[in-house]
Amino acid sequence: FTGQPVVTVLTCAMLVASAIFSFRKNNYLFFTSLYTIVFLFSTFFIVNEYWGQYRFIIPCIPFAVLSLLTLFYFVLDMKQLAGIRWMFPVMICILFILSIKTLIPDIESARKIKNRYSGLTSDWEHYCRISEWAYSNLPKDALVACRKPSISFIYGHGKRFYGIMNVPSMSADSCLNNWQHNHLNYYLIQATSISNNPVSRDLYFAFKNSLVGYGFDNRELGTHDIKFYIMNFPDSIRARTLTELNRSGIEATSDYKVLKTILNEPGSKISIVYPDSLVLMLEKSKVTHILTANLQGYQTVERFMSYLEFKYPEIKTPVMQIGDNNDSPAFIYQLNYGVCKVK
Repeated sequence: FTGQPVVTVLTCAMLVASAIFSFRKNNYLFFTSLYTIVFLFSTFFIVNEYWGQYRFIIPCIPFAVLSLLTLFYFVLDMKQLAGIRWMFPVMICILFILSIKTLIPDIESARKIKNRYSGLTSDWEHYCRISEWAYSNLPKDALVACRKPSISFIYGHGKRFYGIMNVPSMSADSCLNNWQHNHLNYYLIQATSISNNPVSRDLYFAFKNSLVGYGFDNRELGTHDIKFYIMNFPDSIRARTLTELNRSGIEATSDYKVLKTILNEPGSKISIVYPDSLVLMLEKSKVTHILTANLQGYQTVERFMSYLEFKYPEIKTPVMQIGDNNDSPAFIYQLNYGVCKVK
C-alpha cells in the first residue's frame, strides 16, 4: 500500500464494508473482517512514519483476501445483482491464475538453491556465515553480541548470541538534575565547537578519558548526530585542560543552565548515552565478542560500538572477517575490558 493512497483508502473502505455486510449473516466472516481491520490499523498506527517492512502485514494477507471476497459475495448475492453472480467464481479463478503466475519466478529461483546461503544478499550471507564461524571456532563459553541473535542462533547451530537491539540512553533531564543537585564538576562542550579544531595529543587523550556522555537529538529515526559532550575533568588536569581548550577555541562551560537552555528549545528531545554504562552492560552480561556487519538499514551494533571506541579505542581486537572490504563484510571482534577505566 505504500505510496498508493487511493488503493489504500479503497481497500480500507472495502474491509469496513465487508464487516458491515457480514455482521448479521456470518459471525465467522464478521470476526475475520474485524480482526483484519484491527490488525492493519494497529500495525500502521504503531509504525506510522517508520513504515518500511512488508513482513509486518504478511500474516494478515489471507484474512484480508477472505474479507474482500466476502464483500463481493454478499454484494453479488443481492437480488438486484442476480444477473451477474457468475462474476464471483470468475473473479476467484482470475485471482488463482494471477497467484500462480506470481509464484512461477519463485519456483525457478527455488530450483537454483544449492545451500543454506543461496538467495541471500552478500551482506546477509556474510552475516550468516560468520555466525556459523563463531559456532565452529570460538570457545563454547564465548558469548557474541550481535544485531539479529535469532538469525545467528539458527546459522550458528543453536549457539547462544546476545542481542543488541538499540543503544541504551537516558533522558537528559536526569543528567541535568544530577548535575544541578549534586553540584558535579561537569563541563558541557558543544559538538560544533570542536569540529575541525586541531588539538594536542595530551588534550585529545584528556578529552577521551574525561568523557561522561554524549548528548544527541533523537527526534527523527536514524538521526543520532552528537550535539554535545558531557565531561568530568579530574582535579589533577582540570586547570591545564581548560586553559588548552580555551587556547584551541573550544568553549567548555560548567554552567548547567546551558544544558537547561538546550532542553528548553522547541521540539527538543535530547538523550544522553553513557559509554561506561554500555561497557558495564556488556561486561555484566559476560559478552566476550562483538559481531558487526554492513546490513542495510541495521547499524545499531556499529553505532553502539562507535560510542565505546571513541572513549576506548583499544576496546576491541579483530578476530575474523568474512567478505571483502568493498562487499559488505562481517566482522567478529574480541572485547578487551581491561582497557576500560569503568568505576
